[in-house]
Amino acid sequence: MKAAYFREEWLDKAMQLLPNPADRALFYESLMARAFGRELPTCTNPIVSAMYVMAESAIAADIAKYDAKCKRNRANALSRTNRTQPHPIAASGSDCTQSQPSTNSNTTTSTNSNTTTSTTSISQDEASREREIYSIYYTLFNRGALNVQEEFNLFWNYYEALGWRNNKGAQIVSKVSAASMWRMQGDTCLNMAERQSWARAFKTCAITSPLIWSAFKTLKVEKADEVRRLNIYTSLTSQQINTLEDKCERNLRTLMSIYECTELLYHFQK
Repeated sequence: MKAAYFREEWLDKAMQLLPNPADRALFYESLMARAFGRELPTCTNPIVSAMYVMAESAIAADIAKYDAKCKRNRANALSRTNRTQPHPIAASGSDCTQSQPSTNSNTTTSTNSNTTTSTTSISQDEASREREIYSIYYTLFNRGALNVQEEFNLFWNYYEALGWRNNKGAQIVSKVSAASMWRMQGDTCLNMAERQSWARAFKTCAITSPLIWSAFKTLKVEKADEVRRLNIYTSLTSQQINTLEDKCERNLRTLMSIYECTELLYHFQK
């Protein structure tokens, strides 16, 4: 998967220093060409050239990280192929295989009162809780909450104060179902097409970070030279995007398939 990270500061500086739209377009085209290994356009504007030189080092660093990640992926794939008895390993770096909790019923932790606590059940409970919270975020996102984090806080604090009972006093069995019937307090999105595509791709994911939902801004498709490029607007940092690509490649490919795109480009937005 070929991708580049577009800094918001580049957009701000271009708007400030290049009042001519044609010069800004040339600057953006130069960055795209460098990121995707294409021939650079001819440039006679010294300001455009200077801005490109300053931005090029960051793009080169992104490319180096991408190449390093590809090498790690190949090495990990080769090592998995050579294993005689495959076993799960901890999720880190570019290997997205998650470690699984032990199912050995003999694994216990002794206390002074001779009681035992299964470390398996604790691990499973924590994983189940994270997945439940992730699903609540997904539900609110898919219902169009513009500020997903704020809507989640309002929802959670309301029912937490009620002891997770409804306004009639009945116990809430499913928090996710409660989120689906929650009366939205904040603003909602009018154009849901991009959100629904993102929700479809990331409903189930190898990670359960709420940032999957709260950092999303929008999606746009760009056509250039017979290439369809999917532009992802997000508040994720460069490091968080690297984690996303390492652990959620299947989801990203699903998203690209929905829009029939072959390239991704990230845009940072606060």
